[in-house]
Amino acid sequence: MAATRVVMHRLEELVRLHRLGTPAREVARLLRMSPRTEQSYRTALEAAGLLSGSADELPGVGELRDAVSRGPVQRTLPWGPGAGSGA
Repeated sequence: MAATRVVMHRLEELVRLHRLGTPAREVARLLRMSPRTEQSYRTALEAAGLLSGSADELPGVGELRDAVSRGPVQRTLPWGPGAGSGA
């Protein structure tokens, strides 16, 4: 559960930074994730329409979880399909 909480806080911060106009490489650096991981999350969140809007009004944890679970990063998430299966 704690790992899920950390991931969700990082996703919230990723959304906030992108809404503020922070470049993708800077977002990856600030969140201490690889540029490819940042790109995967960004792609999934963008497809769900969660990167547009005000930086003061962030999407809820459920929305973020659903967006990345459907996106290309589902194997890297602790609750997604393939979690713990070594896939």
